[in-house]
Amino acid sequence: MFPMDFEMKKKRPNFERDLRKLKKKFIDYKYAQRMYAALCNNVWVHTSKPKNYQKIQEKGWISPVYKSRPAWEFSTSWRGAGAMVAQIRKGEDYMDYYCSGIINHDAVDESEICQEIETDLNKMGWEHDKDYDERLEVVYEHRDLNRLEY
Repeated sequence: MFPMDFEMKKKRPNFERDLRKLKKKFIDYKYAQRMYAALCNNVWVHTSKPKNYQKIQEKGWISPVYKSRPAWEFSTSWRGAGAMVAQIRKGEDYMDYYCSGIINHDAVDESEICQEIETDLNKMGWEHDKDYDERLEVVYEHRDLNRLEY
């Protein structure tokens, strides 16, 4: 890998890498379960913009899904969310979290976002995209939106 490639990848928002920055908080199982719940059925969008944002805007390549801004998004399945959390905590399996909101009455339900989790992710530049479902249909009409330069 060339140094320039490394720098470019380093600057690009990466949800999984950012999540690992919270590794110390994951020691607490309740925090880990709340993070799992927040990842299920939710879309997280990074607030930064690519270098060529102005050019994209001029050519009309802005996705209506992102309210006039291109952004990096993260979403995953329940299994994927459980696997991410388990991998950060090490020695656990995705099944330790999968459907934990349904099975365990003391746990947070899947797709529920606790204030602490939202605050931690917001500090790293990730926002919960509350309107995603309403705008999802528009995506299918705009297929050539992946013209971002990094």
